[in-house]
Amino acid sequence: MDFLDQIKVISEVSLESTKQYFDYLSQNKSELATETLLEHLKKMYEAFSETEKTSKSKSSKGSNGRLVKYAIEQVAAEKSKVMTASNGSNAHVDPNTLFGIKGNETRIDETQLYRKSHEKPLGARVFNEIRDEFTDLDVSNSGRLDFEEFFEGVKTLANNCTQQDCKRAFDVFMQMQQVDLQQQHSNKDGSSKAKSDSGSESDSGSGPDVAGHAQDPANDTELLIRPFLQRIKKYAIDLNTTEDVIEYVFQKILRISEQPQT
Repeated sequence: MDFLDQIKVISEVSLESTKQYFDYLSQNKSELATETLLEHLKKMYEAFSETEKTSKSKSSKGSNGRLVKYAIEQVAAEKSKVMTASNGSNAHVDPNTLFGIKGNETRIDETQLYRKSHEKPLGARVFNEIRDEFTDLDVSNSGRLDFEEFFEGVKTLANNCTQQDCKRAFDVFMQMQQVDLQQQHSNKDGSSKAKSDSGSESDSGSGPDVAGHAQDPANDTELLIRPFLQRIKKYAIDLNTTEDVIEYVFQKILRISEQPQT
């Protein structure tokens, strides 16, 4: 069964939407023809099949579901690159909406990821190695990392981590970051309203984000480093190497993200 036949067996995926996506890229990036895109996706399928042979993470949706989810993530990233090149902006593409799939609004209960009270916390030496690696990747000193930079850091710290698992973990961190920012905005709005009601002047400027940097809507696909590192400290237990820590945290995230959330 080839790649397109694999897609065909997944009811949520619209083949018409897939064709529209191919047409979009062909029109906006002439050197990337539809045939090339199809070949690109088939190569993704082959790469995915290889990672599936050694992956420790088993999704309840089965092999076909994981295959399509992986492909959607990849082509969404490709489309984002095209939109950036065409529009000169960091346009964000939701992988779910690309093929007309309704997004999952369920949020992970982050408390499930926290280290238990009886577990020994992560040691300073290993944590500092992780902190230094991700901080050094932030060459622009923005306090943020995009997925490519994040994956580069993960591969340095944990060589066996696959791109697929890394992307899924990154998406979960991004989801929790959005919750942080929404809460921050909510608190700021409430504070501004209280000042307005009391006759005080409200600050009309955009406040700093959770990393202490000015908020920029264009960066909503980038991970804030400081909160990410704080989460690593909360989730991890005392382990001897950075690879052990990354694998432990990611496997915990992937396992919980696959469970039905209430």
